[in-house]
Amino acid sequence: MLYYICYKTLVIFQKDEMMPPRKKFDLSRIMDAAFQILRRDGFGAVTARSVAAELGSSTTPIYWAFESMDDVEQALTQKTTKLMSEYQTKKYTDNVLLNMAIGYVNFAREEPNLFQFLQIENQKPYNPARDTDLGERMAAMMGEKPPLDLFGKIDQKSMDAVTLQSWVFTHGLATAISSRMLVFDSEKEIIDLINSAGRAFYLNQTIK
Repeated sequence: MLYYICYKTLVIFQKDEMMPPRKKFDLSRIMDAAFQILRRDGFGAVTARSVAAELGSSTTPIYWAFESMDDVEQALTQKTTKLMSEYQTKKYTDNVLLNMAIGYVNFAREEPNLFQFLQIENQKPYNPARDTDLGERMAAMMGEKPPLDLFGKIDQKSMDAVTLQSWVFTHGLATAISSRMLVFDSEKEIIDLINSAGRAFYLNQTIK
């Protein structure tokens, strides 16, 4: 009996010695892998198995780092929002609202899967007739509340109307570009289009 126990112990020890060491991944590497999948293939492709395959590991490190895939989605949302903000804070023109809109569309153009994940799959409905937090919502989505003198001095109510119309136009344009329904050869074409639309929305408020 003693011989049998010693034999089994030796066999188990030898198996452990022969097994390759388990790979360990920190949180940042796991998030980078998930982000690359999202960027390349879209959010539908982000699973524990796909992240593990990207890392060349089992799914164990994924579940060790995150309690659920909902936590992964939340972390991806934060990372994607930060990247979109970088696009929107670039100075394309001297007009703050135009810069935010141009950055938004450029983000959709260059990062279509990230745009669709953030601005289509993760957005809550907004009803202009019922929701009164237009300024705050636009500020949250576009980075900051637009000033009242972008194209000329107008009152807050008119600015809210211009902001909503500009947002609807810009979001529609970005969505069409991200889905490859619309294709532009240059950034200048996009800037000219957004600028023309913004001025038209502003003029519409001044001639009432």
